[in-house]
Amino acid sequence: MKFPIGFSFVHGFFTYEVISYDEKAERPYTVRFGFSKDDDECDEIEMTEGELEVSSSRGV
Repeated sequence: MKFPIGFSFVHGFFTYEVISYDEKAERPYTVRFGFSKDDDECDEIEMTEGELEVSSSRGV
């Protein structure tokens, strides 16, 4: 696991945070994103390590 649980970054208007990891899944990282870490209306997506690496490198 390259990105630890709790890893976060900002990309555009959104804050992304790794909330879980399942090494057996096709997309092992579950990432929550919203306007802030405290956003009650945040969404969750599943990402691969490569997708997360590209997204976080483009963040601020």
